[in-house]
Amino acid sequence: MVSNFFVASNFYALLSVSASYALSDLGVSETAAGFGAGVFVIGSIAARIIYSRYAARIDFKKTLFIGIGALIVFTALLFIAKSFAIFCVVRFLAGATFGVNNNALMTMASYIIPEKKKGEGTGWFNLSQVLGMALGPFLAVYTMHQYGFTTVFLLETLAAAAAFIAIIFVKIPTETKQAISAQMENLAHRTATLPPDERGIWRVLEHSAIEVAILCAILSLCNNLYMSFAAVFVSGSGAAGLSSAIFLASAGAMLLTRPFIGRTFDKHGPNAIMVFGLLVFAAGLFVLGRGIIPAFLPAAVLLGLGVSSWQGGSLAIVVTDAPRHRLHVANSTYFIALDLGAALGPVLGGKIIEHTSYGAAYAIFAGIAILCLPLYIFVIAKKRRPA
Repeated sequence: MVSNFFVASNFYALLSVSASYALSDLGVSETAAGFGAGVFVIGSIAARIIYSRYAARIDFKKTLFIGIGALIVFTALLFIAKSFAIFCVVRFLAGATFGVNNNALMTMASYIIPEKKKGEGTGWFNLSQVLGMALGPFLAVYTMHQYGFTTVFLLETLAAAAAFIAIIFVKIPTETKQAISAQMENLAHRTATLPPDERGIWRVLEHSAIEVAILCAILSLCNNLYMSFAAVFVSGSGAAGLSSAIFLASAGAMLLTRPFIGRTFDKHGPNAIMVFGLLVFAAGLFVLGRGIIPAFLPAAVLLGLGVSSWQGGSLAIVVTDAPRHRLHVANSTYFIALDLGAALGPVLGGKIIEHTSYGAAYAIFAGIAILCLPLYIFVIAKKRRPA
């Protein structure tokens, strides 16, 4: 959890300031700035696909030592990335390391969590990512305004180093290690006789996670418009002092709700969690887009509640429904979807903002989030309902 927190903090902190850095220091357009923020995630997607293909042959801890070590290097290279092209290359490579690190950490946790506690255990572990998603941007945006981008890059290099140190102390229980080894060895020997639903594209994607992954890709697209341009939008609305506080408000909402989401899932299933999350998330985007200064913090709270609910519920669905020997592929499928949305959100958002306004972009994406409600109710929930 500690390592995952710092890896996620590095990811979301730099995502939240990349557009601002590209606009102010590199002098590019909103669309290009959105691409500069999203290219990190394109690298993450590519790495997740490759990782899920070869995970059966890779040791988790060795992978993390190499992956987090590379993340430290690529984050430090931002100090010398003074052109937009070099900035994009460095961010792409850093994204690739994040994809491997995040997938390895989540899969390791999925194996350790007991079967009867999948919802609660996944919720607690994912809380570390949720906190990184909220606290990372808060600190990054505050530091950006107070001390500049160089200090932000220094802090995130230190965050990556902290993630590396935490991995040194990770102890995988012997019985869990033996179970992982046996399942992975079995998986490696089944390659020649794989069933149809594990061949071709399905070697890197999991059937049972596809519908949830599509839903989360759309929601991630909406969320990363918020993450990438919120600091610029709030500051431009005359509330520069709130541009970092909104992320802290989101963090507080996530921290208070996430422990209850996993327990609710284990006892009552995901439907109430997901419907609540979708409605509240869409409301948060709409309220934020109105540009009313007193409503910025309430909107951030709604967004935190929404993201915490739909992310916690959807991830628990994925790890519960996936076959045990396909957990690493199911996790990869889920996070590829989140990354795809994170890559497209800033680019599409930047294009819409160029032709309309920040408020219009948030209103449009709120409408997209609402359209996810029938997708969940009539496709995902219906599929999971007992015969």
